[in-house]
Amino acid sequence: MLAAARAGRLDHWSATPLGRLSLIIVLDQFSRVLHAGTPEAFASDQKALQLAEEGLRNGHFEALTSPYERFFFVLPLAHAEGSDHLERMARIVAMSEQVLAEAPAHLKPVWQFSLSQARANYEVISRFGRFPHRNAILKRSSTPEEAAYIAEGDFVHRRSLPVDAVA
Repeated sequence: MLAAARAGRLDHWSATPLGRLSLIIVLDQFSRVLHAGTPEAFASDQKALQLAEEGLRNGHFEALTSPYERFFFVLPLAHAEGSDHLERMARIVAMSEQVLAEAPAHLKPVWQFSLSQARANYEVISRFGRFPHRNAILKRSSTPEEAAYIAEGDFVHRRSLPVDAVA
């Protein structure tokens, strides 16, 4: 399925909001799980980003009713590295703040964690302009500051939802 999505054979899914979301999930999430630790994990990022951005413009994002659907819809904005990454991360933070403000009380801890993740990723992109933890996988050189960050090992994507936040 991932290969078909990458090759454009599933592009017709993007005709509907839920179809577009499904294609985004295949490209953004499946690739990270199926190809973890390899460059292939990030090979679909730009296509997933393009689908998400188009869906934000054409109303597909707004047509989704579940905050969980919307969460996965915009993940490529956070995941895809590029020259506008910091701007996209600022948008994710603002969207996360809005979701938290509107969340029912019993879900606020989950969305507070999501907001903390967005803010932490914003800080990483603000500092480095990219995700340094990908450097070795993508065969990129690390700056001394990135090497120190990598040595700490406190990567945002590895942080777990606090046990008391589970609804």
